[in-house]
Amino acid sequence: MRGIILALLADRPRYGYEILHAMSEASDGWRPSPGTIYPILHDLYEHGLITKKEDDKEGRRRIIYKLRSKGRVDLENTALQHARFVVIMRNILGEHGGPHFPHPPALNVDKALAKLEHTKLFFNEVTFLPDAAASDSQKGIALLQNRLQLLENHEKMINQAIRLVKKEIQHLKKESRELTKE
Repeated sequence: MRGIILALLADRPRYGYEILHAMSEASDGWRPSPGTIYPILHDLYEHGLITKKEDDKEGRRRIIYKLRSKGRVDLENTALQHARFVVIMRNILGEHGGPHFPHPPALNVDKALAKLEHTKLFFNEVTFLPDAAASDSQKGIALLQNRLQLLENHEKMINQAIRLVKKEIQHLKKESRELTKE
């Protein structure tokens, strides 16, 4: 929830009801209660990740929340952790099957394509991440190192996929030679 709120505030400043409404729109109707959101907003404020400003429009008192640069760094950390978690879950569910993931494919080419699909999904998730705040160079360096490590891991996955495809090509060539001998 904390990451979702930070992501919504990265788009633009919002008041509490707007955050609830945006969550509902983004999730096809899931909407946490105000009793869930406001303590998180208070915690984010206490930790210096967001600012809050009172606004009286149309006779209604609203508090507008805005993301600070420290909050952007926290958002990137959260998004990187989420990307890692998603990749791990896809790898586990892809290997063992599950309600939304196919059982392992029989052919090496299918396995390679599955690995490449996981990598594609990972890159889609990582590339949307905002750059680290320039004001905190240590955290910025750490975030870049994390991103580099994730990309290196996916380079290994791509290389594994290429090896699987090459293995399948060799297998098909061998089968083809055997069939032509018969």
